[in-house]
Amino acid sequence: MKQLPRTLLLSAAAIACGAAHAQGLSVRIPMSAQEVLAMGNDPSEGAFFKLPVQPGLLDSDAQQAKGGGTTNYTSIAGIAFRPKADAAKFASPNFSSLLCQVNSITPFAEAQVQLPQGATIQVMRIWGIDASEIDFNVALIERCQPLNTPANVTTTVLTSIVSSGFPGNFTSSAFLPANTTVDNNQCLYAMRVQLNSVASGCAASLLLEKARLQWNP
Repeated sequence: MKQLPRTLLLSAAAIACGAAHAQGLSVRIPMSAQEVLAMGNDPSEGAFFKLPVQPGLLDSDAQQAKGGGTTNYTSIAGIAFRPKADAAKFASPNFSSLLCQVNSITPFAEAQVQLPQGATIQVMRIWGIDASEIDFNVALIERCQPLNTPANVTTTVLTSIVSSGFPGNFTSSAFLPANTTVDNNQCLYAMRVQLNSVASGCAASLLLEKARLQWNP
């Protein structure tokens, strides 16, 4: 039997991984090179996708019962986010929030999220302070690779929130598409904050205080 070249096998495995995992998510939308660069990533590092925005559900989690039943929450303090670079320029001025000095070389910081296998992620909510004309954003990111085969990472932005229109103290949320489930066998989950509206340097007077995920087992 003739063997296929190793590169073809790896490519096939990566495609199979993406196809299999996509069955549990809504339709994934390929990200443009400009969108990937805006995230502080190199488009050549792998495949990048995003899920459809759910605009009709923004902030509707405020109407849901908190605690009890099958509703669960995972919260992450701003100071738990690790800077992508130039860590000395990031600080926590109060209440475990995160800020970045304007002369930092990067506005990005990231925190890994641990959730149970098979959990359905419903809502991401953030708290922060935006005393600047420049906005910051937080994205929930999934990074997947095949179960037991080497391959490039497939990155999907599950949802994101921008601080636009919220001067001073604010909180805002975004729902995820239905059936967004956790796959710890193939994927890692993280929140990434960008304390600027561009991919370099930081904006003044922007603080991330807390991020929270709402999920069901």
